[in-house]
Amino acid sequence: MKRTFFLLAVQALAVGAFAAGATSVYYFDGNLNPTINANNQAQPLVEYDGAGATFTPWLSGTNYISEMVGATTKQVAEIVQGRSFFTKHGLPANGGGTYTNQYTIVLDIKFTRQDWTGFYNTNDNHANDSDVFMRPDQALGISGSYAGFLPLNQWVRFAVSVDLTQPAIARMRIFADGVFQNSPSIGSGVDGRWSLYNFQNSDPFQHLLLFGDNTFAECAAGWVSMAAFYDAPLSDAEIAALGPVGTPIAIPSTVTGTVNLEDWTVDPAGTPIVVEIYDDAGTTLLETRSTLLGTAGAFSVGTSLASGTYDVKVKGPKWLRRLADDVVFTSSGASGVALSLINGDVDNNNAVDSDDFDALVATFGLQAGDPNYDSRADLTGGGLVDSDDFDVLIKNFGLNGQ
Repeated sequence: MKRTFFLLAVQALAVGAFAAGATSVYYFDGNLNPTINANNQAQPLVEYDGAGATFTPWLSGTNYISEMVGATTKQVAEIVQGRSFFTKHGLPANGGGTYTNQYTIVLDIKFTRQDWTGFYNTNDNHANDSDVFMRPDQALGISGSYAGFLPLNQWVRFAVSVDLTQPAIARMRIFADGVFQNSPSIGSGVDGRWSLYNFQNSDPFQHLLLFGDNTFAECAAGWVSMAAFYDAPLSDAEIAALGPVGTPIAIPSTVTGTVNLEDWTVDPAGTPIVVEIYDDAGTTLLETRSTLLGTAGAFSVGTSLASGTYDVKVKGPKWLRRLADDVVFTSSGASGVALSLINGDVDNNNAVDSDDFDALVATFGLQAGDPNYDSRADLTGGGLVDSDDFDVLIKNFGLNGQ
């Protein structure tokens, strides 16, 4: 379970700067599926009923109507007071923490109730307040710091840009229709209250709750047309460039391909990888992205890089980093990146050496569930550490990743 007010000192995979377009976008056009899913980790929304820890899936269907949103007629979903949308948004861990500490959420909404109104809740069971509110006077903020204004009964493009690596006063910026409204001082930094669960967390409730709160009286009511999630804090200029409410969110450029996990005998789906993109000389790191492999080792990550030639490096937790040299990027990204990763890096330091040998020997003969079993040394995926794993390590002993 994610904590609310204290920090976890855990190292995580770093993630690079803002991708062109969102990581995931939901348009509520008659369904709750993600229309944009740049890294293939976002999942369909699930509508939940109930405030506080008593919430359960709403099984009677989401209510949709047609509305003019900005300049376009669209299907929109009703935000029923006391219900929320369980959201697995697909954002990765970033900001040096286990959770998502740098992000932007953009919502096309029409609120209809002049009262305390929550936008989203990062807690896994509604155990605390929403993490951004509209106050009864329609000011925006949290923790006693409110400013700006959100109109009622009209469509508004709301955005909150969060960077928990910054000082308290600079961690959150709130916008309405592209115009800055407030920067409330929030005291909880990396992996604190305002961080998000993500697909890399082991907690099964790896989500946020759109429009959820721990009390019915502070749950939102109205309509939603779009929810977009970015894996970085968008700047004021980037927020303004999103355009007015109803403007489609840019389809992100992506890097796609396949990864072969050498000597791994089970399905690679769900294995985490880190994708690094360098300049063509291979000397300057431009972006770092994290995702999970899909069926047959397929992967997809977003990129903000312009057309050109780049070096792409991929690493898995037991495999050495490998390089795809001179990958051509177009305006839509790059495809067909194929790499085969060498196994044996038990301690994930990009070398197969005596430290890996010692770690394997320490758990040799043990299987999942045994005391002192170390799954890192299971190099074949069999659920135990045996001679097959030893053979893999010896075969690749002395090798280093690129």
